[in-house]
Amino acid sequence: MKWLRELLGFTRFKVAVSAVAMALASHFFLLSPSLKALPLALSTFFFCSAAYADNSLTDRKEDLLYRGRLNHFVRKGHLGKVIVLILFVLSALLASLTSRNHLLVVLLVIPVPLIYNHLRLKKLWFLKNIYTAAGFGIAAIYGSIGTSKPFSDILFVTAIITLMIMGGSLISDLRDFRSDRKAGVITLPVRIGKKNAQCLVPPLLLLPLLLIAAKGAWPFLVLFPSQLSAAYAARKNLVVRSWKSIWYGLISLPFATLLYSFL
Repeated sequence: MKWLRELLGFTRFKVAVSAVAMALASHFFLLSPSLKALPLALSTFFFCSAAYADNSLTDRKEDLLYRGRLNHFVRKGHLGKVIVLILFVLSALLASLTSRNHLLVVLLVIPVPLIYNHLRLKKLWFLKNIYTAAGFGIAAIYGSIGTSKPFSDILFVTAIITLMIMGGSLISDLRDFRSDRKAGVITLPVRIGKKNAQCLVPPLLLLPLLLIAAKGAWPFLVLFPSQLSAAYAARKNLVVRSWKSIWYGLISLPFATLLYSFL
């Protein structure tokens, strides 16, 4: 099963699952649950997998420095490119089963990760975290397509998710600080120093909680334990534990919003 582990690593399985959780959380919070949630979830999963698989193909130097080896599908470059293409096609096909607007969004957004990855825009320190957070924000918007609720509700969900992922992205940069510096990737920690960047994580993780409290959106209260735990761990330089806390919070959110939709 080594090839399966390599494939999951190549497509960043956990990150793709997180994107699905964000799309479903938005969908359940802003629309009534329906069978369309399934193609919506799969379309999101395949799109995110394709984007991160393509990113893996362009991150050879960083992966060698961080992991000490290349993923099997990165080494087999042509095979990796075929997988990226198949994943994008699957995402578009499943989006077409959801609605024309979902398909339109997928087709319009496909060039974004390709441009970002192949022009190596991640080397622009101010853009990397914004790109990652905006990507998950788009997943939230993608999940909200078709809602009749006010735009302020869509903006609220998108802002919560974007801020959470901005904090999570910065935590990942803290984890990869040494390899990024060696590879010449100027992330925020490399730019302003690891300790200074570390001080920014708790505010980014706690700000969504303030928005949730102000809005009174009780399904999102499920994020409080994970965000507080992540902020504490980040402050103590427990980077892996901090990211795990965020991930558990992300995964629990669609279940809370699904319950909310039935009440």
